[in-house]
Amino acid sequence: MLLGVTMIGISYPVWFECLKRLPAARASAFIYVTPVLAVVLSFLILGERFSWPFYLGGALVLGGVAVSTSLR
Repeated sequence: MLLGVTMIGISYPVWFECLKRLPAARASAFIYVTPVLAVVLSFLILGERFSWPFYLGGALVLGGVAVSTSLR
C-alpha cells in the first residue's frame, strides 16, 4: 500500500513535472538516484541502519549523476 501511494501518488507527478521543465535527456539522469532515495526512506520510515557500502555506493551514484548532468 505504502509503495503504491509513494510511487504513484508522489513520484510520478514529480517526474512528469520535471519532464515539463527539463529536457528528457537531462531529467533521465536523475532516475539513477531512485535506489539512494529508497534507502534513505527506509532509514526514515523503517529505521533501517546504513553500513559503509551504502555510503560508498551512494557517493558513486550521486557523483555519476553530477558528472553526467554537468557534461550536457
